[in-house]
Amino acid sequence: MKQYVYTYQMILIEGYSKKSKKYLYGKNSQNIIVIVPNVYDIGKIVKIYIYACSNTVLFGFKINKLNHK
Repeated sequence: MKQYVYTYQMILIEGYSKKSKKYLYGKNSQNIIVIVPNVYDIGKIVKIYIYACSNTVLFGFKINKLNHK
């Protein structure tokens, strides 16, 4: 699982996390579960930055790009 940390992954958001409604879960193309904050629509595919992992789960969030002028 460590090979996914500090990478971007495309995630299909599938539903609420078992532990808290504050988080959603989805899966990447390798069918690995990813936990993200509850700021996305269920059923959408989003690009997520993976910042941590456990033995079976990845943890991530979306990074907003800044526009520099």
